[in-house]
Amino acid sequence: MKISSMKSFIVIAATLFASSSFANQNRRVVLEMGQGGEHYRGQQTLPLKRMIKAQHPNIRLDRFDLLKVRVVGKSKRGNGTATLTVGQRASHPVYLNGNRDDFHVNAPYTWDRHVIHNPKNNSNGPWQIQLQGNIKIKRIVAVLDRAIVQPPRRVEASCKVTLETLWGSDIKKFRATAFGRTSHHAKQNACDEAMRQCRNSRLNVRLTKCSVN
Repeated sequence: MKISSMKSFIVIAATLFASSSFANQNRRVVLEMGQGGEHYRGQQTLPLKRMIKAQHPNIRLDRFDLLKVRVVGKSKRGNGTATLTVGQRASHPVYLNGNRDDFHVNAPYTWDRHVIHNPKNNSNGPWQIQLQGNIKIKRIVAVLDRAIVQPPRRVEASCKVTLETLWGSDIKKFRATAFGRTSHHAKQNACDEAMRQCRNSRLNVRLTKCSVN
């Protein structure tokens, strides 16, 4: 292989790898909490959305659903817990194992790992991790899925307006059909259009009125 061809291949491979990494990152968001982990005591709440935006400012969380989180941490006595809450729903707490001797050691074997699934069937509301105990958290991995955007709902309705004399004799009827977000909104849009047509015709006929049927 020629040197120029090899350079081209390397550039293409690097570009594909970068694109793939960016796409995966949008679905698997890694939050690094420090080499030795962040230390938390008592009851603490980790605002997951805010933390994701702080480390990954370009991600649009409104376009994704939260599937699950992977928590890498440990507790000093092995009885610390982590709970995932989404909106008002909370998962079952998971226990982060550990002991006093290894609490300040950063070796891989000292860290406990748990996967906590989203307790809701949607991702509306705050995403939070509730901690209880003497705990260190080294890494949080949020697994996201691209949300399916539903098209706005459109409802169709019709309305009829009658041009009549002031003493109640019909002259002409006008009918219009329109769309709206709700049946009431669609009906209002249709009546507005039918009323507009009637009033335009009424200009040439005296002693008349437009009435919605």
